Amino acid sequence: MVWAVALAVAALLTAFAFHGYPAPSTDAPSFLVSAINYSLGRGLVNPFYPQIAFGDPTGLHRHVYYPPAFPLTVAALMPSPTPRGAFLAVAALAVAWVLLAALLLCRLAERLGRAPGRDLTLPVCLSLCGLATNWLPTVGRPEALATLLVLLAVLGALTLDGWTRVVAFGTLLGATAATQPMGAIELGLVMALFLAATRSGRAAHVESAATAALGIAVFALLLALSPHGLGETLAGMARSYPHTPWMAPPGDDWWRPWIVSRRGTFYGP
Repeated sequence: MVWAVALAVAALLTAFAFHGYPAPSTDAPSFLVSAINYSLGRGLVNPFYPQIAFGDPTGLHRHVYYPPAFPLTVAALMPSPTPRGAFLAVAALAVAWVLLAALLLCRLAERLGRAPGRDLTLPVCLSLCGLATNWLPTVGRPEALATLLVLLAVLGALTLDGWTRVVAFGTLLGATAATQPMGAIELGLVMALFLAATRSGRAAHVESAATAALGIAVFALLLALSPHGLGETLAGMARSYPHTPWMAPPGDDWWRPWIVSRRGTFYGP
């Protein structure tokens, strides 16, 4: 049943992408247009999305308002430099993490199901609902890639140990930061929580610090290798982030909606 649901969702996503993917909403055009332009050889630029101007006041429309890993990945996966090609690339990422989620669900259910008297019917059914409900990752935002990286981190937690796991965690943390910075902050906290729960006190501190250091290094390396480089991308992000919460104008309190808005990243914590 798990694989039937996962394969059905994968087929549906691919068919949608080819025949008439929903028009992306919110800031998805900023990423997909940049990916298409890059695939066309025009560079990682986007003259259509207004947020780009905050990050790049030079008027060159450079995509520096947000880390570039997602549009560059979409550009690499596109079968053609067209909207349909971009939709197919996003669908491919979503299919990959749906299938990986199915694998992890089966593995966890098998492991937990060995306990006597434990009925996993309800959690497995709820998990299948999660697999069948793709939320934002289907509409052209960085979640499509970040979700895959998060699930790879889960796979590493289940299959690796010691410093091999630390290297995997740090690499995936840095790649997530180059995809979606706020998601990387949350992923880093979850990694630290996992290490605190599974390692001794000193080992947990050392491995958490090593994970964070490696994550920062991988993040910096990926941005340095990107079309606009580390310095320009960080500067563009710094210029853009005060404008990002649309309900708050730029000013001294630009950070407040991240905390107090129900749509904000850190409202829940």
